[in-house]
Amino acid sequence: MRGARGNRRCPGLVEALASSARRRPTMAAYSPAMEAPLDPPPARPDDAGFLAGYEHATFEAGGIAHPILRGSANGPIVIVIHELPGVTQRTIAVADRIGRAGFTVVLPELLEPGRILGNLRTVCVAAEFRAFARRASRPVVDWLRALAASEYARAGSIGPGVGVVGMCFSGGFAFAMVADPIVEAAVASQPALPFPFPGVRDDVGASNAELQAIAGRGAAGFAARTLRYQRDPLSPSVRHRRIRTLLPATATVEIRTWNPLDHPVLANAISAQPGTALADALDGTIAYLAGRLRPGPAPSAPTERSST
Repeated sequence: MRGARGNRRCPGLVEALASSARRRPTMAAYSPAMEAPLDPPPARPDDAGFLAGYEHATFEAGGIAHPILRGSANGPIVIVIHELPGVTQRTIAVADRIGRAGFTVVLPELLEPGRILGNLRTVCVAAEFRAFARRASRPVVDWLRALAASEYARAGSIGPGVGVVGMCFSGGFAFAMVADPIVEAAVASQPALPFPFPGVRDDVGASNAELQAIAGRGAAGFAARTLRYQRDPLSPSVRHRRIRTLLPATATVEIRTWNPLDHPVLANAISAQPGTALADALDGTIAYLAGRLRPGPAPSAPTERSST
């Protein structure tokens, strides 16, 4: 019955989302037995080799398993979590930019590529995501924490911890992962879960226990980074204000726009003209990751503008 009810609630979000684009795991140290090589995915109509250079594997923790893509070993680990359409060319373009800045990028594949409506249905009904739950923990977040711990150990514990970049439906996952001390940098770009129905617009996608842990890190000075378009109804400004309440040092980048369908900030920034607010949003995100994850003085971030 819960699944059927979820299906009835999702259609109101389908047009906006389409236009814009089990068990709880336990933490475990890295072991080669956790992953196994995978054959490259079948060719897709838009596949022009954009996955070249990424190692294909699978990661399992606590009864949940997903494929992962792992970039070249360039430095501290940054986990980049895709948007609703899955891992696309634009997702890889964002990951490539981060990787070239001196990071080892890991991309979990939580949904199938190119199936926006099918993926929306999965997010709506799968207990892994709990798309409508208020102040709730999510099994997928626990799986991501286990992945972060595993990749950090696998890479030889480079840097002070792991960075996480979440976008769209996964934006809140990055924020919720801050409850784990292994996460040293968190970017929540247009966080859209739980779906912003009345009564949950300010919900940041974490349980009370997670919120308490996150607030503790905020009191100790932890700074996250959030991004959104000014008129994006899927990622309300009140949600970002709530994040800043818990993590007062957090910076929010808000891109001015007239279009309420503008949604993916970092993915759109890939093709933005240099010097615009959108381009600066990605440059500033990379500077933020560098400042949190690499030893030594943080590089100066570009001055971020308020309009494109």
